[in-house]
Amino acid sequence: MSLQRLTTPTGHVVVRDADPLIGIARDVTYIPYRPGLDASWGVFDRHRRHIPGSFDTREDPAVPCYQGAAWPSDVAEAARTAPFDRYIYFGNFALHYGHFLVNTLPRFWPLASDREPCPPILCHGPGTREDWEAFKAQVEILRRLGLTVHDIHTFEEPVRIRELVVPASSLQEQQFVHSVYGRLCDRIAQGTYEPGCVGSEARPVYLAKTRLKSGVRRFLNEEQVVDRLARGGVDIVYPEELDFAAQVRLFASRRTIIGSLGSALHTAVFAPPGRRIIVLCPTPEFSATYALTDALRQHQAHYYYPVGTSFEAFQSSFNLDFTLRDPEQVAEAILRRLDYDGDLEQYDYAFEPLNWHLSPAIPPLPRAPRSIGVAAWWRRLVPDRRRARGS
Repeated sequence: MSLQRLTTPTGHVVVRDADPLIGIARDVTYIPYRPGLDASWGVFDRHRRHIPGSFDTREDPAVPCYQGAAWPSDVAEAARTAPFDRYIYFGNFALHYGHFLVNTLPRFWPLASDREPCPPILCHGPGTREDWEAFKAQVEILRRLGLTVHDIHTFEEPVRIRELVVPASSLQEQQFVHSVYGRLCDRIAQGTYEPGCVGSEARPVYLAKTRLKSGVRRFLNEEQVVDRLARGGVDIVYPEELDFAAQVRLFASRRTIIGSLGSALHTAVFAPPGRRIIVLCPTPEFSATYALTDALRQHQAHYYYPVGTSFEAFQSSFNLDFTLRDPEQVAEAILRRLDYDGDLEQYDYAFEPLNWHLSPAIPPLPRAPRSIGVAAWWRRLVPDRRRARGS
């Protein structure tokens, strides 16, 4: 079974050193959260336009990607005014762990330090703040920032906000990440592991989804990968069974982390730099959002597509189900890489025929036979023997 090395993520990988912009808007209308990708909600100016920087984007930085762009037609002007004169807006409070780390937490970047007191926090989100308390990882992250869910304000009806501070997000999916997001995550991770434990455990660990009840994507026959890796000396861990601090400690202490594409890998943003991560991708593409974390934390991440993986049409509580063509051979391919002492990139170029064409040591082929002859191409690569003898 060949593992195709994936080198180019979908999107852009840009790390920005400067902090994101902070805007201030006055006479703002808060329209409560409505479920659905096209549902209109958010914070709007007096002209009924979304406040710049208040929403998440993907391909088009001017178009919201998780909410409708227009003022909802069934909403009139707000009938009442919020109790505080000034709020700071931190976007949508996502209850899904991965989306919380990618879409919610990056807006909390002004809390990376305690330099200034923070105005009352305003968010959107499904359910009530009491509902949010069931999501232990999010609650623990807030606690490490000195907050509880009850420090976050929401409204169930349209409300007028006199003044709203709007920090732009420090991470936008498939686009960019700001260095301050790393500093925020360092503050959150403080105390979860001792400096001496970093990289102290050589035994690799695999983050399994086989006990996860629901999610975005999975391999239906991952259990066979798990069994073979376990027999090969890899520890198997189920991230949902660990508390937040234990997950961060796992990423800090292990020299190699293996897993399939998913939310558990986003915990790497709290880990110390330089983790070696091996990722199985169900398609020949992976989102640049993962690569943004890799670049921010300087992780040595390697993404692979198991050739022959097939998509199974929505048949479970996961959004996307995939089947590996030969799961035991996938595990064998991973174990061979774990046995290799050098860099995995060198291994892929040297020993994996599927990836030979990616090696920078292989000269590029001519663009077309009609544009350059083979002999001329060879002369460009190999110096003339007479010149070589005279040198």
